[in-house]
Amino acid sequence: VGVNKEYIEKQIPHLSSLLSDTIDDVINTSEVIVVGNSAPEFVDALKKCRAGQIVIDLVRLPICGSLLSADYRGICW
Repeated sequence: VGVNKEYIEKQIPHLSSLLSDTIDDVINTSEVIVVGNSAPEFVDALKKCRAGQIVIDLVRLPICGSLLSADYRGICW
């Protein structure tokens, strides 16, 4: 993590300003959320999404899209 963060801060500093420390911050400030990891904490976090957000699932999370307030789209699986 340290090496990656250092690279981002030096080579692409504008990207650092877009990164967030918590999944809740990401959900609260995003219009579109792309999920590329099937860890259980992401399933729980997506339940906090609101109407009007789009969730793009690249990993086939074990969640029923109809249970989410967001517009859930599973692709590439």
